[in-house]
Amino acid sequence: MLALIDTLSYGQEAIQNRIITTQSQELVLIEEVLIEAPVRDAWKAYTTAEGMMAWSAPLVEVDLRAGGSIRSLYDTNLNIGDPGTINLRIVNYVPERLLTLQAEQAESWPEVMKQDRGNLMNVIFSNPLARIRPRYFHMELVIGTFQSTGK
Repeated sequence: MLALIDTLSYGQEAIQNRIITTQSQELVLIEEVLIEAPVRDAWKAYTTAEGMMAWSAPLVEVDLRAGGSIRSLYDTNLNIGDPGTINLRIVNYVPERLLTLQAEQAESWPEVMKQDRGNLMNVIFSNPLARIRPRYFHMELVIGTFQSTGK
């Protein structure tokens, strides 16, 4: 799993960000990340405790099912479930293709995120071309109802 993380390329072409405004004036942040690894390995990096601990947080529990969760904690002196635990609810998934996560509100969130808590989701999916070439395209959509200010 560490080999997968070591292959991340942070060149300009590997990570691209953009914000789009929907017809209802919601803002959508789109991050596209290219990971040079087989889809199966990249999927395991997102959906297993071992994979997540290799790159995300030192303590992780994964219950991979619709309605399940990915729970993580950065403080190794605490336990999953203690204050500071990040809880991502698994809305749905298609193995090795799609993972939709919704964060449960934490007390430490800024007020603007608390106001929009029901609309903040991550949608992670692989590009079908990744099955032909040994590459994995990761697209993360962070969806919010932040009103566009025109700035």
